[in-house]
Amino acid sequence: DLRYKYVDPSDVTLRNLDSALGGYYVSSVSRDTDEAGRTAEFRVRLRSEPTDNVTIYVVSSDTTEGTVSVDNITFTSSNWNADSTVTITGLADNLSDGDQSYSIRLLADNTTSDLRYKYVDPSDVTLRNLDRRGEFIISSISGNLYEGGGTAVFTVKLKSQPLDNVTIPVSVSDSTEATISADNATHLLFTTENWAADHVVTLTSVDDNLSDGLQSFYVKLGADNSTSDLNYHGIDPQDVVVATVDDETAGFIITDVSGDTTESGGQAMFAMRLGSQPSSDVIVQFTSGDLSEAEVVTDNLTFDQSNWNGYQNVKVRGVDDNDTDGNITYPLEINVNSSSDSNFVGLDVPDVIFVNVDDETPGYTITSISGNTNEFGLKASFAIRLNTKPDNSSTPVQLAIRSSDTTEGIVSTTSVEFTDTNWNAYQYVTVTGVDDNVTDGNQGYFIEILPDNDTGDLNYLNKDPLDIYLVNLDNEQPGYIISSISGDTTEGGGEAVFSVRLMTQPDNSSTDVTLTFETSDSTEGTVSPNSVTFTYDNWKSYQNIKVTGVNDNISDGNQIFYVIINADNSTDDLNYRGFDPLDVPVVNVDDDIAGYFVSDISGDVYESGGNATFAIRLKTQPDNSSVNVTLSFSSSDTGEGTVSPDNLTFTYDDWNAYKNVTVYGVNDNLTDGNQTFSVIIEGDNQTLDSKYN
Repeated sequence: DLRYKYVDPSDVTLRNLDSALGGYYVSSVSRDTDEAGRTAEFRVRLRSEPTDNVTIYVVSSDTTEGTVSVDNITFTSSNWNADSTVTITGLADNLSDGDQSYSIRLLADNTTSDLRYKYVDPSDVTLRNLDRRGEFIISSISGNLYEGGGTAVFTVKLKSQPLDNVTIPVSVSDSTEATISADNATHLLFTTENWAADHVVTLTSVDDNLSDGLQSFYVKLGADNSTSDLNYHGIDPQDVVVATVDDETAGFIITDVSGDTTESGGQAMFAMRLGSQPSSDVIVQFTSGDLSEAEVVTDNLTFDQSNWNGYQNVKVRGVDDNDTDGNITYPLEINVNSSSDSNFVGLDVPDVIFVNVDDETPGYTITSISGNTNEFGLKASFAIRLNTKPDNSSTPVQLAIRSSDTTEGIVSTTSVEFTDTNWNAYQYVTVTGVDDNVTDGNQGYFIEILPDNDTGDLNYLNKDPLDIYLVNLDNEQPGYIISSISGDTTEGGGEAVFSVRLMTQPDNSSTDVTLTFETSDSTEGTVSPNSVTFTYDNWKSYQNIKVTGVNDNISDGNQIFYVIINADNSTDDLNYRGFDPLDVPVVNVDDDIAGYFVSDISGDVYESGGNATFAIRLKTQPDNSSVNVTLSFSSSDTGEGTVSPDNLTFTYDDWNAYKNVTVYGVNDNLTDGNQTFSVIIEGDNQTLDSKYN
């Protein structure tokens, strides 16, 4: 047919598609990172064997939130189908900025000679860096308060920079024990600039005038319920416990007598007041111990809740007995009426001793001491003179003056001399208190006035004046100085240190004070050493205590425990026996995060029945022996592959043992090329372990 002879049909053009087109397998990220340094990971590999090396680049979109373990990955003809793992580490920015999203960018190889992979950009991986909740750093209190005066302090600061001002109200639970001052009187203000600076809270003791013993109260640190920073909104800081040491004791404070009474009717007096505020009236009655020598001018005094601390005078008048009996000593007896405040009834009040000076009797007139001394160096004074003129100018009377205890008080002069011209002029003696560095309480001592054993005046030869009694008020209070702890411990064995010493010297070289140490939770921390001993020589040297974190293999978050400091209940120093120091709180930082370790799969499966395996285990131990975690396994395409077993159970005992999962290829009798499918791993939604549910 000439119509078709030599007629050439049109050709048909087509492509033979390569079964190994350039591409990447990029897994999902294992989890989010957080600002505590938690890591996450994902895997990447090529879909087909390259003809030239293929290098992709790994970059974090925000290096203030997370960093990557590698900056590039190179695939060759020998490792193209092996998973390469990229680890991402979360970073702390010290900002209260909430959870932040960022991505790990995978950049294409623009220089490879394999045109299937040149310019092919892998999928990026998106995740979040979880912000940490607002926390406060609160120091230990500097010590106890004392009703006699003084202050104690502690400090507060934020652990991270806030997005908005954070205002913490500050108050005391008992305003009769202390007053408080802070940044702005009643609250602490943290801003974006001063959040990391110590804000000082100062407590000042209040004297309640009650004999109420050691009183504990606390400083209340409230939450800021109005700040716009959600990490600090409503977060209530821990309150601080404080103790006030009482300075009142039921009793009487009695001055020295003003002088002697005389048989010519001369009067003398002393003053007294209560040692603490009574709950009802206290009636004090006075009786002369020798009516032939003196009569009482003031026979009773009444103290009530308003006048208890005001001195009231008690006067005594001398009586002439018409006997040449010399100077006679007599007591003034003091008794408390039985209808008085029960805290004062029955107290044994010492008698006050007077001397009734005989008419024209040689002797001495000694004034009352002006007050007590104290260990801060407070001075007191008295004056002395003769009652009669020495015989003549050649018979002066010299009296030696000395302290009965120079560790408590010393005198300004060691002697006074009276002549026939100055015998009736008072000469003054000053007494100064001495600090002995010993917690020995208020100590009584005498200023001894020694007689003149050499004078030629026989009226004064060996005539001994009365000694002056006074009290040196102690300034030492037993206790402990405990430093703040250096930081937190960690479950990786991280250590923290604090130090301790005594506030006062033990009684003597045989009264050591030994403190023992233990932790409230040995699964979170241990302490070393477990005891320290303070001696008469080393009492004011700090001794260090080391606390070491313990790993419990449990994802239980940061745990607070205490270093318990036990008192010495057997020391012979009664000031420290049973005196219990404050315990030291410690935070053990957790390093266990619930999750799974999943191995790489051993390879691909085949429609001819080839199989591949991978292994899986838990990252942390379940809560207890009665809690299991069961994972379920299934194929995303049972026409391409099946999974066996379909579930695995991990117990309290085998949680860290890898268990195998096998994937079997399925022949679908279709010419459909290599097919990708996934093994779906489902978590346990029924487990009682809240970390894995």
